[in-house]
Amino acid sequence: MHGHGSAFDDGVIPSDLWKVDVRSAIEHSGFEAWFQPIVSTSNGRIYTLEALSRWSHPVHGIVTPGHFLSSIERMGLIDAFTDHMMTHAMDALSLMRAQGHSDICVSVNAPWNWLASRNNVQSMAEAMSKRGIPTRCLVFEAVEHTPPSDLAATVLNATTIKDLGFMLAMDDFGSGFNSLELVRHIPFDAIKIDRSLVHRSSEDHRAETIVCALVDLIHGVGSTVTLEGIERASEFDMAQRIGADAAQGYLIGRPSPLGHVMERIVGKPPGA
Repeated sequence: MHGHGSAFDDGVIPSDLWKVDVRSAIEHSGFEAWFQPIVSTSNGRIYTLEALSRWSHPVHGIVTPGHFLSSIERMGLIDAFTDHMMTHAMDALSLMRAQGHSDICVSVNAPWNWLASRNNVQSMAEAMSKRGIPTRCLVFEAVEHTPPSDLAATVLNATTIKDLGFMLAMDDFGSGFNSLELVRHIPFDAIKIDRSLVHRSSEDHRAETIVCALVDLIHGVGSTVTLEGIERASEFDMAQRIGADAAQGYLIGRPSPLGHVMERIVGKPPGA
Protein backbone atom coordinates (compact mmCIF):
# COMPACT_ATOMS: atom_id res chain seq x y z
CA MET A 1 0.00 0.00 0.00
CA HIS A 2 1.00 3.58 -0.53
CA GLY A 3 0.04 6.49 1.68
CA HIS A 4 -3.42 6.10 3.14
CA GLY A 5 -4.90 4.01 0.36
CA SER A 6 -6.81 0.77 0.66
CA ALA A 7 -5.58 -2.65 -0.36
CA PHE A 8 -8.79 -2.84 -2.38
CA ASP A 9 -8.55 0.36 -4.37
CA ASP A 10 -8.60 -1.74 -7.54
CA GLY A 11 -12.10 -2.96 -6.65
CA VAL A 12 -11.07 -6.62 -6.31
CA ILE A 13 -12.37 -8.13 -3.08
CA PRO A 14 -10.52 -11.29 -1.96
CA SER A 15 -13.03 -14.00 -1.12
CA ASP A 16 -11.35 -14.73 2.21
CA LEU A 17 -12.23 -11.23 3.42
CA TRP A 18 -15.82 -12.36 3.94
CA LYS A 19 -14.61 -15.20 6.19
CA VAL A 20 -13.08 -12.82 8.72
CA ASP A 21 -15.04 -12.51 11.95
CA VAL A 22 -16.53 -9.03 11.64
CA ARG A 23 -18.05 -9.28 15.10
CA SER A 24 -14.60 -9.85 16.57
CA ALA A 25 -13.28 -6.83 14.66
CA ILE A 26 -15.95 -4.66 16.28
CA GLU A 27 -15.37 -6.08 19.75
CA HIS A 28 -11.58 -5.80 19.55
CA SER A 29 -11.33 -2.38 17.92
CA GLY A 30 -10.42 -3.71 14.50
CA PHE A 31 -12.31 -0.82 12.97
CA GLU A 32 -10.61 2.54 13.15
CA ALA A 33 -11.84 6.07 12.61
CA TRP A 34 -10.07 8.23 10.08
CA PHE A 35 -11.02 11.87 9.82
CA GLN A 36 -11.74 14.20 6.92
CA PRO A 37 -11.83 17.97 7.48
CA ILE A 38 -14.81 20.16 6.65
CA VAL A 39 -13.96 23.83 6.21
CA SER A 40 -15.84 27.10 6.17
CA THR A 41 -16.04 28.60 2.70
CA SER A 42 -15.78 32.09 4.18
CA ASN A 43 -12.37 31.69 5.82
CA GLY A 44 -11.08 28.17 5.09
CA ARG A 45 -11.05 27.24 8.78
CA ILE A 46 -11.54 23.62 9.80
CA TYR A 47 -14.55 23.50 12.08
CA THR A 48 -15.65 19.86 11.82
CA LEU A 49 -13.96 16.51 11.26
CA GLU A 50 -16.04 13.69 9.81
CA ALA A 51 -15.21 10.31 11.33
CA LEU A 52 -14.99 7.69 8.57
CA SER A 53 -14.56 4.00 9.26
CA ARG A 54 -11.57 1.96 8.15
CA TRP A 55 -10.97 -1.73 8.80
CA SER A 56 -7.43 -2.44 9.89
CA HIS A 57 -7.44 -5.93 8.40
CA PRO A 58 -4.67 -8.21 9.75
CA VAL A 59 -3.80 -9.44 6.24
CA HIS A 60 -5.05 -6.93 3.71
CA GLY A 61 -4.28 -3.68 5.51
CA ILE A 62 -6.60 -0.70 5.51
CA VAL A 63 -10.01 -1.50 3.99
CA THR A 64 -12.64 1.13 3.13
CA PRO A 65 -16.35 0.83 4.11
CA GLY A 66 -17.56 -0.10 0.64
CA HIS A 67 -15.99 -3.52 1.17
CA PHE A 68 -17.43 -4.36 4.59
CA LEU A 69 -20.37 -2.18 5.56
CA SER A 70 -22.99 -4.22 3.70
CA SER A 71 -21.76 -7.35 5.50
CA ILE A 72 -22.12 -5.61 8.86
CA GLU A 73 -25.67 -4.65 7.93
CA ARG A 74 -26.54 -8.20 6.81
CA MET A 75 -25.16 -9.61 10.06
CA GLY A 76 -27.35 -7.27 12.09
CA LEU A 77 -24.36 -5.54 13.64
CA ILE A 78 -24.90 -2.02 12.36
CA ASP A 79 -26.00 -0.66 15.76
CA ALA A 80 -22.91 -2.09 17.48
CA PHE A 81 -20.73 -0.76 14.69
CA THR A 82 -22.31 2.70 14.98
CA ASP A 83 -21.75 2.65 18.75
CA HIS A 84 -18.11 1.76 18.06
CA MET A 85 -17.70 4.74 15.73
CA MET A 86 -19.37 7.03 18.27
CA THR A 87 -16.75 6.01 20.82
CA HIS A 88 -13.99 6.86 18.35
CA ALA A 89 -15.62 10.26 17.81
CA MET A 90 -15.71 10.97 21.54
CA ASP A 91 -12.07 9.90 21.86
CA ALA A 92 -11.14 12.39 19.15
CA LEU A 93 -13.12 15.17 20.81
CA SER A 94 -11.44 14.46 24.14
CA LEU A 95 -8.00 14.62 22.56
CA MET A 96 -8.67 17.84 20.70
CA ARG A 97 -10.15 19.50 23.78
CA ALA A 98 -7.12 18.44 25.83
CA GLN A 99 -4.93 20.19 23.26
CA GLY A 100 -6.98 23.39 23.36
CA HIS A 101 -9.06 22.88 20.22
CA SER A 102 -12.52 22.76 21.74
CA ASP A 103 -13.95 24.72 18.80
CA ILE A 104 -13.78 21.75 16.41
CA CYS A 105 -16.71 19.33 16.21
CA VAL A 106 -16.77 15.71 15.04
CA SER A 107 -19.49 14.25 12.84
CA VAL A 108 -20.40 10.56 12.59
CA ASN A 109 -22.61 8.73 10.12
CA ALA A 110 -25.63 7.12 11.77
CA PRO A 111 -28.38 5.01 10.18
CA TRP A 112 -31.90 6.36 10.48
CA ASN A 113 -33.02 3.43 12.60
CA TRP A 114 -30.18 4.06 15.08
CA LEU A 115 -31.20 7.70 15.30
CA ALA A 116 -34.84 6.72 15.87
CA SER A 117 -33.87 4.97 19.13
CA ARG A 118 -34.23 7.25 22.13
CA ASN A 119 -31.98 4.88 24.12
CA ASN A 120 -29.10 5.30 21.66
CA VAL A 121 -29.25 9.06 21.76
CA GLN A 122 -29.73 9.25 25.54
CA SER A 123 -26.77 6.90 26.08
CA MET A 124 -24.61 9.16 23.93
CA ALA A 125 -25.65 12.21 25.93
CA GLU A 126 -24.69 10.44 29.16
CA ALA A 127 -21.35 9.30 27.73
CA MET A 128 -20.54 12.83 26.55
CA SER A 129 -21.44 14.22 29.98
CA LYS A 130 -19.10 11.77 31.72
CA ARG A 131 -16.26 12.96 29.50
CA GLY A 132 -17.13 16.61 30.07
CA ILE A 133 -17.81 17.23 26.37
CA PRO A 134 -20.76 19.43 25.36
CA THR A 135 -23.22 17.57 23.16
CA ARG A 136 -23.07 20.42 20.62
CA CYS A 137 -19.60 19.13 19.67
CA LEU A 138 -21.02 15.94 18.14
CA VAL A 139 -22.87 15.92 14.84
CA PHE A 140 -25.07 12.99 13.87
CA GLU A 141 -24.98 12.62 10.09
CA ALA A 142 -28.11 10.78 8.99
CA VAL A 143 -27.25 8.41 6.17
CA GLU A 144 -29.72 8.84 3.35
CA HIS A 145 -29.25 5.61 1.38
CA THR A 146 -32.14 3.84 3.09
CA PRO A 147 -35.29 5.51 4.41
CA PRO A 148 -36.26 5.30 8.08
CA SER A 149 -38.54 2.34 8.75
CA ASP A 150 -40.70 4.50 11.03
CA LEU A 151 -40.81 8.10 9.85
CA ALA A 152 -43.03 9.25 12.72
CA ALA A 153 -40.62 7.85 15.33
CA THR A 154 -37.67 9.36 13.50
CA VAL A 155 -39.24 12.81 13.42
CA LEU A 156 -40.16 12.54 17.11
CA ASN A 157 -36.67 11.49 18.13
CA ALA A 158 -35.14 14.27 16.04
CA THR A 159 -36.72 16.61 18.57
CA THR A 160 -35.04 14.67 21.37
CA ILE A 161 -31.70 14.87 19.57
CA LYS A 162 -32.01 18.63 19.28
CA ASP A 163 -33.28 19.05 22.86
CA LEU A 164 -30.21 17.19 24.15
CA GLY A 165 -28.01 19.64 22.29
CA PHE A 166 -26.61 17.41 19.55
CA MET A 167 -26.22 18.70 16.01
CA LEU A 168 -28.11 16.87 13.27
CA ALA A 169 -27.08 16.76 9.62
CA MET A 170 -28.32 14.96 6.51
CA ASP A 171 -25.58 13.23 4.55
CA ASP A 172 -25.50 12.73 0.76
CA PHE A 173 -28.54 14.88 -0.01
CA GLY A 174 -29.64 14.33 -3.60
CA SER A 175 -28.72 10.65 -3.74
CA GLY A 176 -30.65 7.56 -2.63
CA PHE A 177 -34.33 7.81 -1.76
CA ASN A 178 -36.41 10.95 -1.98
CA SER A 179 -35.47 12.94 1.12
CA LEU A 180 -37.54 16.09 0.66
CA GLU A 181 -40.16 14.80 3.10
CA LEU A 182 -37.48 14.50 5.77
CA VAL A 183 -36.24 18.03 5.04
CA ARG A 184 -39.82 19.19 5.43
CA HIS A 185 -40.33 17.57 8.85
CA ILE A 186 -36.88 17.54 10.48
CA PRO A 187 -34.99 20.74 11.41
CA PHE A 188 -31.51 19.70 10.28
CA ASP A 189 -28.67 21.94 11.36
CA ALA A 190 -26.79 21.12 8.18
CA ILE A 191 -27.49 19.36 4.89
CA LYS A 192 -24.65 17.98 2.79
CA ILE A 193 -25.15 17.94 -0.98
CA ASP A 194 -23.90 14.69 -2.45
CA ARG A 195 -20.68 14.60 -4.44
CA SER A 196 -22.49 13.14 -7.46
CA LEU A 197 -24.19 16.51 -7.93
CA VAL A 198 -21.14 18.59 -7.09
CA HIS A 199 -18.57 16.77 -9.27
CA ARG A 200 -17.56 18.97 -12.21
CA SER A 201 -20.59 21.18 -11.65
CA SER A 202 -18.31 24.22 -11.86
CA GLU A 203 -17.77 23.30 -15.53
CA ASP A 204 -21.41 22.50 -16.33
CA HIS A 205 -23.92 25.36 -16.26
CA ARG A 206 -26.96 23.09 -15.86
CA ALA A 207 -25.33 21.19 -13.01
CA GLU A 208 -24.28 24.39 -11.26
CA THR A 209 -27.81 25.75 -11.63
CA ILE A 210 -29.18 22.64 -9.89
CA VAL A 211 -26.67 22.87 -7.04
CA CYS A 212 -27.36 26.59 -6.65
CA ALA A 213 -31.10 25.91 -6.43
CA LEU A 214 -30.49 23.27 -3.76
CA VAL A 215 -28.35 25.68 -1.76
CA ASP A 216 -31.17 28.23 -1.84
CA LEU A 217 -33.74 25.57 -0.88
CA ILE A 218 -31.67 24.36 2.07
CA HIS A 219 -31.02 27.89 3.32
CA GLY A 220 -34.73 28.55 2.95
CA VAL A 221 -35.57 25.87 5.53
CA GLY A 222 -32.97 27.22 7.95
CA SER A 223 -30.11 24.75 7.47
CA THR A 224 -26.50 25.33 6.51
CA VAL A 225 -25.08 23.76 3.34
CA THR A 226 -21.96 21.67 2.85
CA LEU A 227 -20.82 20.69 -0.64
CA GLU A 228 -19.23 17.24 -0.69
CA GLY A 229 -16.71 15.94 -3.19
CA ILE A 230 -14.78 19.18 -3.69
CA GLU A 231 -11.73 18.12 -5.71
CA ARG A 232 -10.87 21.19 -7.79
CA ALA A 233 -10.16 24.80 -6.94
CA SER A 234 -12.89 25.77 -9.41
CA GLU A 235 -15.40 23.74 -7.37
CA PHE A 236 -14.39 25.49 -4.16
CA ASP A 237 -14.71 28.83 -5.95
CA MET A 238 -18.20 27.79 -7.06
CA ALA A 239 -19.11 26.83 -3.48
CA GLN A 240 -18.17 30.35 -2.39
CA ARG A 241 -19.92 31.97 -5.34
CA ILE A 242 -23.29 30.26 -4.81
CA GLY A 243 -23.26 30.78 -1.05
CA ALA A 244 -22.53 27.29 0.31
CA ASP A 245 -21.41 27.47 3.93
CA ALA A 246 -18.86 24.67 3.98
CA ALA A 247 -16.84 22.37 1.74
CA GLN A 248 -15.47 18.85 2.03
CA GLY A 249 -13.44 16.74 -0.37
CA TYR A 250 -9.97 15.72 -1.50
CA LEU A 251 -9.04 19.33 -2.31
CA ILE A 252 -9.66 20.16 1.36
CA GLY A 253 -8.09 17.00 2.72
CA ARG A 254 -8.25 13.24 2.37
CA PRO A 255 -9.40 11.01 5.24
CA SER A 256 -6.45 10.18 7.48
CA PRO A 257 -5.68 9.08 11.04
CA LEU A 258 -6.36 11.70 13.69
CA GLY A 259 -2.67 12.26 14.32
CA HIS A 260 -2.16 13.41 10.75
CA VAL A 261 -5.14 15.75 10.91
CA MET A 262 -3.94 17.18 14.21
CA GLU A 263 -0.64 18.12 12.58
CA ARG A 264 -2.66 20.39 10.31
CA ILE A 265 -4.92 21.68 13.08
CA VAL A 266 -2.08 22.64 15.42
CA GLY A 267 -0.90 25.03 12.76
CA LYS A 268 -3.48 27.45 14.13
CA PRO A 269 -3.69 28.82 17.70
CA PRO A 270 -6.17 27.04 20.01
CA GLY A 271 -9.61 28.55 19.64
CA ALA A 272 -8.63 30.65 16.62
